[in-house]
Amino acid sequence: MHVLIIGGTRFVGRHIGEELLEQGHTITLLNRGVTPDTFPTEVERLRADRNEPEQVRAALEGREFDAIVDCIAYQEAEVELVIELFSGRIGRYVYISSSSVYRPSDLLPIEETHPLNDGTGWDYARGKIEVERLLERTATDAFPWVSLRPAYIFGPYNSAANAEFSLFQRIEQGRPVLVPGDGYFFFHQSHGRDLAHATIAAIERSEAIGNAYNINGRYAQSGNELVQAAAAAVGREAEIVYLPGATRRSEVGRYFYWQTRPAQVYSTEAARHDLAWEPRFDIHEGMRDAYRWYLESGYAEAHPYDFSAHDELLERMADGG
Repeated sequence: MHVLIIGGTRFVGRHIGEELLEQGHTITLLNRGVTPDTFPTEVERLRADRNEPEQVRAALEGREFDAIVDCIAYQEAEVELVIELFSGRIGRYVYISSSSVYRPSDLLPIEETHPLNDGTGWDYARGKIEVERLLERTATDAFPWVSLRPAYIFGPYNSAANAEFSLFQRIEQGRPVLVPGDGYFFFHQSHGRDLAHATIAAIERSEAIGNAYNINGRYAQSGNELVQAAAAAVGREAEIVYLPGATRRSEVGRYFYWQTRPAQVYSTEAARHDLAWEPRFDIHEGMRDAYRWYLESGYAEAHPYDFSAHDELLERMADGG
């Protein structure tokens, strides 16, 4: 199977590309060529800026692929061009969407039939919704598509600065870990390799065509459990300092990258049934895997984390602010 990965050099795309190669498939990458990659030299690399449609057209027009995995589509027009170029000529198009498309819910877990958050939310989520609506209007007999909706993705190659690698650095340095509220908020994560396995299943299984799937770990976890899993991976105790009051993304982003309200828990029953997929990493094994890569890659030396915002918050707390 010959798969075009749009993106492919960072985090999610890298996991997908590695998994496809390990299974004996052929991949071609389409990206700007800005980020170096570690794929073998025989992997074909096409260069185009997604913001320049004529570059994309020139790179892809007349090409043939068995499947396309799109890791970096954030606007409807980007996917419209792919549909134009490959309608009637592609076996599967897998769109890496996001759980941020959903409207907040008082009932958990959220299933794929839950309403999307049309017309509101942040730009990233609105763009993902626009693409999903476009796919819903697209005939699957000519353009067989599947949409995958992961929540927070973690693991090796994570490119989010304020994520598990900053948490590892805090614990290694004996710094307090700042956690909003009482830490008993729940959210879902997905290991990057599990998302890669789901992506390949979405390419291979006909039951997936025309559907969207939540792709997350088997269980949600609390903020407290997440910190404890990271501490166990590092092999040190974690000191937790709770910051009462701040629970929304805009308030906690300086010190805790997980959005905490509303709760984010998603059903994965549909993916487990249609894709015959099971997540292989729980939060503890996933954190151990992430920490192994963190050490082997020398991440901390290359990306020392700036803890000034954390220190300011701790000083304010000590002063009663």
